[in-house]
Amino acid sequence: MDQRLAEAARSLSELATLFPPEHLGDLVDLTIGALASLIRAEQLKYQDRIGTELPHEYYSRLGERVKRMETGTLPQHGRWLSGYYFNSALLRLGAAREISQRLALRYFGGSPDRVMIDNTHVVVLRPVCPCVTTVPQTRARMSKDYRFISHSSVGAK
Repeated sequence: MDQRLAEAARSLSELATLFPPEHLGDLVDLTIGALASLIRAEQLKYQDRIGTELPHEYYSRLGERVKRMETGTLPQHGRWLSGYYFNSALLRLGAAREISQRLALRYFGGSPDRVMIDNTHVVVLRPVCPCVTTVPQTRARMSKDYRFISHSSVGAK
């Protein structure tokens, strides 16, 4: 296993035992889940494909893959599954960042009138679905005092 992932596991193990769940439970849980996803992506030999196109066969097999999913058969290996775990880690880290920001604001005794939250999960998913909004877990954790505004509307009149 990559030494950086092993070190992250050691550090998270310490954090999980040092802090009571009511203080950092969700944050630690999301981060441990992200780590587990990264470890699994590495085990499945994840390769970043930014700047490279996948072969035509990859896309032609997507229909076959989803057809097998109708019966509950999921991929057990391969590029698609390694990417699934890598993307799961990104989404979890995005949610963990939002929780971290909220915890920091609470720790410092208040918050400014407006806070920009980096919605990494929206950026990742935007090419797939232009109408994507924040994930339900994120909305559920936010208080009713928060109002979500898209990045593109910041500064717009």
